[in-house]
Amino acid sequence: MHGLEDEVRALVEAEGQPVEVQPLAELLKGRREQTGLHLAVAARRACMSRSQLSSIEKWRSEKPGMRTIHALSYAYSIPFMTVLLSALFTQGCAPGAEAIPRDLQNARIAQMQRGNSRHRDK
Repeated sequence: MHGLEDEVRALVEAEGQPVEVQPLAELLKGRREQTGLHLAVAARRACMSRSQLSSIEKWRSEKPGMRTIHALSYAYSIPFMTVLLSALFTQGCAPGAEAIPRDLQNARIAQMQRGNSRHRDK
């Protein structure tokens, strides 16, 4: 029986295109800021509350299910495979990835928050 990593690797190879893998929170937040998408609009598109979506963007939701991953793909207009791999990467399941330790997640959250406060001050 193949493990999850083998299945993901097979999916990536079948897709035939390079997929940027980064933590899910960073992928979503970056895309939203890049496109000017408001959190409320993204939440409505994903059929979830703003607080649920905010939790995902702030690393507070560790293991989104497949339905959530599909909804996030649609809401942010990001290919499903990219969102799936980012979710798996965050959990340490993507090919070559290790789970991101909680203290590193907290450090990245703090870094993102500092960046947001500087952006608001301008």
